[in-house]
Amino acid sequence: MEAADIIDRFAKLYAACSTYHDVGVVNTEGDSAGNVVKFKTYFARPSKFRFQWTSHHPAFGAERSQTFNIVWSDGIRSRSYYRGDDPEAVEEEEESLELAIAGATGVSSGAAVNVPALLLVDIRADCRSLLELTDLVLVREEEIHGHWCYVVEGGYEIGRRDTELWIDKESFSLRRISERSEISVSQLQENDAELERMHREHGIALEYKLPPPTKPMKYTDITDYTEVVFDESISDDVFEYKPSDDPRM
Repeated sequence: MEAADIIDRFAKLYAACSTYHDVGVVNTEGDSAGNVVKFKTYFARPSKFRFQWTSHHPAFGAERSQTFNIVWSDGIRSRSYYRGDDPEAVEEEEESLELAIAGATGVSSGAAVNVPALLLVDIRADCRSLLELTDLVLVREEEIHGHWCYVVEGGYEIGRRDTELWIDKESFSLRRISERSEISVSQLQENDAELERMHREHGIALEYKLPPPTKPMKYTDITDYTEVVFDESISDDVFEYKPSDDPRM
């Protein structure tokens, strides 16, 4: 089977489903190894949606540094809820579900957008989609989580294959994403300068200052979908957030 045919079957599965639910985790390897992101997604057409995630840095342990965050829509209103180390949670009404998901993308290591952009066309206007991958090649077949998968490689830039997708051979559901990234020295310097500027602007002293970067930062985000369910009934209650849903409350 050709890579393009696999991606076509994969895309049609997510575009046609009536409901969707997953459970997964993102681990980062390499120079930027850090937060472990655990997430759940719920979706019911046409636009009921819930994506929630916790994250913690392994250096500090889950109990000390865990955050709980969620973006959701009941099909009419979209909202977000963020609870970090600060005792006060931040809950906001969002202008749209698309913008809520865009805001959650970076802090969830991309998990907030990868599958939702397959489910909802409108999200692709504001966020990158796996369907934009080019130079697709079927590189091997491999078993993960008890499922034999096609492993398709591609990239968001012509001639640069930096992303692999594990797609279930039987169901054509997504089981893993591996995405390699590199941040240049100049971008790292800009990021450090912006952090310092924000601290000065708010009158906050930096606890420590990292030495100037001397080489690019290279890392890989590995997203595993350990549970994937299509077309099963999801209660409307799932799409109405309640503070008691926060596992740290």
